[in-house]
Amino acid sequence: MKEFRNHTQNGKPIAEYHDEFQRLARYSPDDVNTEKKKMVWFVEGLDEPIKYKLASVDYKDIKAELLSIDPSSITS
Repeated sequence: MKEFRNHTQNGKPIAEYHDEFQRLARYSPDDVNTEKKKMVWFVEGLDEPIKYKLASVDYKDIKAELLSIDPSSITS
């Protein structure tokens, strides 16, 4: 559970971060037992520039928004 809660993107591609997030989430079921909780934890671990882009997005739309982000437009 601690590893899951401390998991961050840390410059990795979003797809790689997502795969690690999914793997670790299995060990922390109470933290991801709703879609909203899962999104909150996922977004919390994203790099700051991406979190900033998602600040005004409803949690239900975050997946689509992440897919639309051009990685070259994000600066650390």
